[in-house]
Amino acid sequence: MVDWQAILSKHRAGMWRAVYRLLRNYDDALECCQDALLDAHQFTLKSTVADWGPFLITLGTRRAIDRLRKQFTHRNSELSLEVVSEPVNDVGGPVQCAEAKELFDRLRQMVSELPNKQAEAFWLTCIEGFSIDEISDLLSITANEARVLVHRARERLSGLLNPRDLVTRKSHDS
Repeated sequence: MVDWQAILSKHRAGMWRAVYRLLRNYDDALECCQDALLDAHQFTLKSTVADWGPFLITLGTRRAIDRLRKQFTHRNSELSLEVVSEPVNDVGGPVQCAEAKELFDRLRQMVSELPNKQAEAFWLTCIEGFSIDEISDLLSITANEARVLVHRARERLSGLLNPRDLVTRKSHDS
């Protein structure tokens, strides 16, 4: 029998951080975490989980990416009025902080447009810090496939996320 209380007390915070970092909205993140826990429960009815931390983070990330896709697909001009402070960073002054926030927002949007496995592999490796071997185990693929997914995601995102390009695009859009 699965000891959910022990699992949640040990791994809930990691899953929450991963999901919230993607969504930046408390209610959406909470719903995704709850859905991920339901997914985990369904999974345990058929199989056992070797490592709960990465497993829950992966399920939460999948749910959050799905939610992002829906948001960016249906969102034109409406933004959430709820503002939650960003994590402390070493960006510098207000201009650099605003540019970093804009770049991270753009990254979140572009990740939502990647194919599922590319988005998951990229986010789990580049943002959450999982190794390629951990990603391959979590996604049930070979390490080479995981490397290819991350490489393809980076290739697709690299030109779109260059901070200098954002400044150039803004000046052309104005």
